[in-house]
Amino acid sequence: MSAPFHCRLLAPAAEAMRTALAEVALGMPSVPVVTNVAAVPESAPEVLRTRLVEQVTARVRWRESLLSMAELGVDTVVELGAGRVLIGLAKRTVPEVSTVALGAPEEIDAFVATLPH
Repeated sequence: MSAPFHCRLLAPAAEAMRTALAEVALGMPSVPVVTNVAAVPESAPEVLRTRLVEQVTARVRWRESLLSMAELGVDTVVELGAGRVLIGLAKRTVPEVSTVALGAPEEIDAFVATLPH
């Protein structure tokens, strides 16, 4: 990595995130969120707010998060943005999962159009 992501050196960034999130109203998610901090499903908005701050400095529990999602029945992992690193890790961790990489906004729009509403 080219920068000190997810470590205590980013404590000032975590505090900035805490301050910014204090101004944001969070509602109940429509589905539980598996955070990279705890690697378990969570729905409580205040817990999710805390986890967003913690993830700035905490170890990423990607493997555990993937396994937790698989236990919940998640069968597709979608990676948004440039690259395919996360879907590669997903396929190695949960080989039966389907993966999709979407980089451009039009790719995301096309994918969303295929989802059941």
